[in-house]
Amino acid sequence: MMKKIIAATAALVLSATAAQAADEGIYARLDSGWSFSRDAGKDMDDDVGNSPIIGAGVGYRFNQYLRTDLTLGYRGGYDINANTTQGGTTFNFKGDVSAITGMANVYVDVAKMGMFTPYVGAGIGFSRNKVSDTDITTTAGVNGSLEGDTTTSLAWQVGAGVGIDVAPKWTIDVGYRYLDLGEAKSGSTATIGGVTVGNATAKGDLRAHELQAGVRYAF
Repeated sequence: MMKKIIAATAALVLSATAAQAADEGIYARLDSGWSFSRDAGKDMDDDVGNSPIIGAGVGYRFNQYLRTDLTLGYRGGYDINANTTQGGTTFNFKGDVSAITGMANVYVDVAKMGMFTPYVGAGIGFSRNKVSDTDITTTAGVNGSLEGDTTTSLAWQVGAGVGIDVAPKWTIDVGYRYLDLGEAKSGSTATIGGVTVGNATAKGDLRAHELQAGVRYAF
């Protein structure tokens, strides 16, 4: 009897160890989605439109509940299209905004329900925000441009989603996140009607609601 108890206990320990080992390990991910910007505030009274997202990363799962990853992302479709009126003249500004992000993220897989695993997560990192040269047109017929600039800012995100196990080692990841990319700004020099004007920097905060879908592969 004692031998049977010892054998059963050993089998349970080995089974638990094997299950834990199966939950651990490195994974890679590829993602795409859509970013919906919010009001940029400051000198950019409007949002900067929407942008497609592409991203990739590598991560590590510690157990069935906790995992972390490092990701790179690119958003290249934001645009500036703003109007302002001063002294009876309307100014229109048109330009492009893009962002390259690097994030360190942590996730808690809340509970596994068959092939579905809901999760919550948060991340922090950097965003390299580029504002292109911006065209300026006016109702007075005097046109010009505002030089662009690139700013590196602190970035952070929070979100939630669900992982869907579709095959051994393969998981589809569908999620939402709120993302703060920090500040974006133009250069300081504008040229209007051939006249150069300094100290003309326009600033705004890049913030967005994002929907994303991707795939994770566990090695």
